[in-house]
Amino acid sequence: MTLVKWTPVITKPVSRLMDDMEAWIDQVFRRNTMIPGEDSTWTPAFAVSEKDAEFVISADLPGMEKKDVEIIIEENVLTISGERKSSLEDNSRHYSEIFFGKFSRSFTLPENVKEKEIQATFKNGVLTLNLPKAEPVKPVVTTISIK
Repeated sequence: MTLVKWTPVITKPVSRLMDDMEAWIDQVFRRNTMIPGEDSTWTPAFAVSEKDAEFVISADLPGMEKKDVEIIIEENVLTISGERKSSLEDNSRHYSEIFFGKFSRSFTLPENVKEKEIQATFKNGVLTLNLPKAEPVKPVVTTISIK
C-alpha cells in the first residue's frame, strides 16, 4: 500500500465564504435580539405580479399608516419609502422580533407603464400599487397594389 501525504487546501474563496457566513450569522442574531437604543432597520415584504392590463406591487406594512409612506417616481424608477416607529420605550425592551426603522425599495419601471395613471391604495397595513400598461403599438400595415 502506498501512503500519500494529504495537504488541506485552503483557498481564498473558501475563506471569503467563511467570512460571509460569519457576517450573516452575526446579522441574524444581532437583529433578532435588538439591544435597546440600537438603530434598527427592516425590510418589508414586497410582491410584484403582472396581469394583462397592469402590473401590481404589494407591500406588507403592518403597524403603519398611509401618512408614514412616500411613493415617488424619478427617472423611470419607482421608490417606496417610509418609517415604522416603535410604540415601546427603548429602555423597556429586552427582546424583540418586531423590527422598526426606515426602509426604502426601488423598482425600475418597464417602458410600457403609464406613469401618470398609477394608483396606490393602503388598507389594513397593505400598500397596493396598480401600474396600468400602455397599449402596445401596433405596426402599420400598408398594402401596395401591383400594376
